[in-house]
Amino acid sequence: MSKQMLGIKTKEEAYQLLCLLSESVYNQYGEKVNYSSDFKESCLISDYDIIFNVNYKEILITKSDSRYKLVTTFKGKKSIFYKRLVIKDDKLTELAKEIREFLKKNDLYSDVRIYFNGIAFGDSEEEIQDIDPIDYFSYATGVLSMSFEGPLYSVFNYPSWDEVVLQQKFEEILRKYGYFHELGHAWNLSIYPL
Repeated sequence: MSKQMLGIKTKEEAYQLLCLLSESVYNQYGEKVNYSSDFKESCLISDYDIIFNVNYKEILITKSDSRYKLVTTFKGKKSIFYKRLVIKDDKLTELAKEIREFLKKNDLYSDVRIYFNGIAFGDSEEEIQDIDPIDYFSYATGVLSMSFEGPLYSVFNYPSWDEVVLQQKFEEILRKYGYFHELGHAWNLSIYPL
């Protein structure tokens, strides 16, 4: 994974990023990680990383692919966290619901998971909260990702003539919202803006 520029210029921006990234981060002892405003003043910023260092505690933030990497060190013990900042998007929620209804209508919603906005739709009707698809497949770098087996796998990999029509209808739904898809592996895809 190559490092990406963070685009952070001020200590205030760096501290805000740290607070956002640490909202649901726990250390190796299962304790919620909290940072005081002292970290803001101790901040060193470069194009590719941010370092905070206060009272034997050090935090390094870098970015690789679509996730941030936090390395926390306290008295020589390291903890590493990977987080993607999730910005809730109602348009993506609508798209995910329309994809799910399309798949159900065409008997394709079996062994499917749709990841978006930090949640996922699975085979059951309940939403899975605080989930990142990149924990399950490395190609999940789009704004919405899907993993699948069963009938949808066949549609994308070994389509019959009828299934080619289903592929086209799926692509029409994506275009309606301003997106396109790419297969990652044979069993997953990610969706990106046109």
